[in-house]
Amino acid sequence: MLKYAIVVILALQVAMPAIAHETDIAARERNRAIVNAAYEEKLRTCGDDPNMLILPGLVADSTGKTVRITCEATGMKKTDPAEFLVIAENSDHDYEAFAVSLAKPSDIHKALEFIGIKPGSPANADKLRFWPKGERVIITFEWDMPENGDADTPSERRRARAESLMMDKETGTTLPEDGFVFVGSAWLDDPDHPGKRFYAADRLGPNAIVSHYNDHETVLDVPRQAPQGQVYGRQVPSDAYTFTNAGQIIEVLLEPEYRDGRQRVADIRLKIAPAPGREDTASTIADVAFELIEGESTVLAGGNDLKDMLAVFERLASDGRDPFVTLDLDPRLKLKVAKDLSLFLRSIDRIGGIRIEPPPAGQLYYKSFSPGEALRDRANAVVHPWELRLMQDNDKITGTLTFVDDVLNEQTGEVTLQVTDYPASTLEEIGRVLEMKDKFDRPLGLIVAVVFAPADMEYRALMTYVGKVLETRPTVWVFAEE
Repeated sequence: MLKYAIVVILALQVAMPAIAHETDIAARERNRAIVNAAYEEKLRTCGDDPNMLILPGLVADSTGKTVRITCEATGMKKTDPAEFLVIAENSDHDYEAFAVSLAKPSDIHKALEFIGIKPGSPANADKLRFWPKGERVIITFEWDMPENGDADTPSERRRARAESLMMDKETGTTLPEDGFVFVGSAWLDDPDHPGKRFYAADRLGPNAIVSHYNDHETVLDVPRQAPQGQVYGRQVPSDAYTFTNAGQIIEVLLEPEYRDGRQRVADIRLKIAPAPGREDTASTIADVAFELIEGESTVLAGGNDLKDMLAVFERLASDGRDPFVTLDLDPRLKLKVAKDLSLFLRSIDRIGGIRIEPPPAGQLYYKSFSPGEALRDRANAVVHPWELRLMQDNDKITGTLTFVDDVLNEQTGEVTLQVTDYPASTLEEIGRVLEMKDKFDRPLGLIVAVVFAPADMEYRALMTYVGKVLETRPTVWVFAEE
């Protein structure tokens, strides 16, 4: 049945005159007519089959576990930076995408779920999610190469993995064939229709369906950390990209990485607490105990030897799984231990290791405990975060909030630092200071705070104060002072 639908599309395409020199509007109208005809024909022949999902521009087969999307080539130049493999019709990013889908992003999402692939979560730095999370999808492009350059007579059917279409200019190699992550775009409240929601990729630019960088509203993302600012301009079309006629119809095939029901995503909770009997004295990593829990209650390992923990992660990786780890720190841990754990986890938070999730409510992101030393350097800072200094004398904690600003002497041109301290020993004092406004009625200073606290202070004591800071300053770094 699938082959029949493809033949219908190709026959209609061949019967039409070449569109390489027509306007984009004419090409789109022609391709839309082809898609509509194929859609109606597929409904007529397979519409009652419960194993088939037929939507405009796509056919999904739950038995064969495939989604086939009809797209049109953008005609992107081989020298142009490539940011997207596939975009929606209403996107204005044709100049940096390989193909435009003639199926809606939300329909593609629906089709992937129909064949049994669950959506995950997109990377979003604002939410402290730095890894795209979800099951992998294998993407294959299929197109016809014209005979002797004659667009009216397609002769050779070509196929290519999506990754092979892109080349990294810095390495001179195509992208690794690791598949793409079904993160799923967000469903958002519709401001124009109260009580209704819309699929972000359907309506919000860049309307990405398959992105080459971590876009938090794409349907499918690369399986690695790829912030746009770090990868823009690095990826260009490779020699495998030959569907260069704008408006040419191509097919994009989506299939699950694992067809046997295996899951790549392993949801792991890593609980770390002082080892039994060391609740009051734990001051190094050697003094802690860990527990690895998959899902709700499956204990994978535990104890005080971190080698056992690493062995579990290595086994999961060798089984083709990605451990997405939620770090749960016991509130009794000392800040010195939190810092050492942060440095240790940084070394394994990578491809081939683990992928650390956003922190549980009321906790800090793990990297907060190992900030760069440059944050201490007021004199050379381009901008200045708020500084909170906490001091502890037995059970009594006092604090000071410091606002640092650059002041320009208009006569001499000299810039000096103006340092203002505010008492911050109570939550009320902290809240009052951080609610201050500048002359433009904006929150005073950055939304970043640097905390200096004794290394032997307990995590729960720190969070009593930092919890108040987080209400207005969501980015917090902690120096555990020896």
